[in-house]
Amino acid sequence: MLLTVAAASMSWLEPKMAFLAGATAMVLFGCVPTKNAYDNIETKIFVMIAGVIPLGIAMSKTGLDQMLAKNFLEWSGGWNPLFILLFFFWIAALLTQILSDAATTALIAPVAAAIAAQSQISITAAVVAVTTGAVASFLTPIGHHGNLLILSPGGYKFRDFIVIGLPLTIIISVVTCYLSIQVWR
Repeated sequence: MLLTVAAASMSWLEPKMAFLAGATAMVLFGCVPTKNAYDNIETKIFVMIAGVIPLGIAMSKTGLDQMLAKNFLEWSGGWNPLFILLFFFWIAALLTQILSDAATTALIAPVAAAIAAQSQISITAAVVAVTTGAVASFLTPIGHHGNLLILSPGGYKFRDFIVIGLPLTIIISVVTCYLSIQVWR
């Protein structure tokens, strides 16, 4: 495990390759039984992502992202760039409550990038806002599997996630979008 982290952090290997090698080594050396490794793979998530990524690509290739961008810009009437990024952050944050973060990003990022390009906003800033919104899954216990893991043992209720998650998501959204505009002009 330490060798995996060292290989990734010292750039001996790309992080994805280092962690793949580390996971493989853990199975080969018996640290994790093969059955456990297979049982813990969430195939539903891969199927959903496999379906949504082509949808995002199709949106780009057919021009749907450009059409949505044009309609959004007409509807928004020249909003301030901060408000545009906040809009996409919140769309992603809400959508990730029912989809995975990767699927949400694959679906929303092409549209956000097209709108950013037409609004003279950095595409990187728009994608950062979307991806951060997609992983800010604090609003409900169903937004992320980690939330579900602590729901019962912590004695939490659905309402607890909204009470704590809403202010936390508001703070993260404002900070993320403001810094994205400042860093990626």
